Parts: sequence; C-alpha cells; structure tokens
Amino acid sequence: MTEKALQALIERHTPNLMSLPNVVGVGWGEEQGRRVVVVLVSRKLPLEALQPHERVPKNLEGVPVRVREAGSLEAQKK
Repeated sequence: MTEKALQALIERHTPNLMSLPNVVGVGWGEEQGRRVVVVLVSRKLPLEALQPHERVPKNLEGVPVRVREAGSLEAQKK
C-alpha cells in the first residue's frame, strides 16, 4: 500500500476511531517492513473492560492496526 493510499484510509476511519474511549490520535507506522495503522490511546485497557463497540479493530480494510499507549496529549501553543 502506498503512503498516499494509507493516508486516505486513515482519513476515512479517523472520525470513528477518535470517538472510541481513550483514543487520542491516529497515524501510521511500519512493523517488520509492513505499513500499519497506529492508534494512540491515553491508557491501554484490558479487552474485557471494553464493550465490543468500544474496541479498536484489529485491521482496517486489510491493513493491520496497532494500539500504542501514549498517555495524555496536548496541542502545543505557539
């Protein structure tokens, strides 16, 4: 998948992903030479603590999704 196609995929899914509990950001990265969607959460929770509709999907349109704990994020002021 090209970077441009991956970015378009992320843009399509970001509104839904950002509405999930603890999600603070969405981007992409590489894992073992393969592009993946990266979902940043303020705090990782056990799967059992989330309802099925609150869980980050394992893949988006066939692209693997990885959840990474980022803590709290704030926009920097200029």
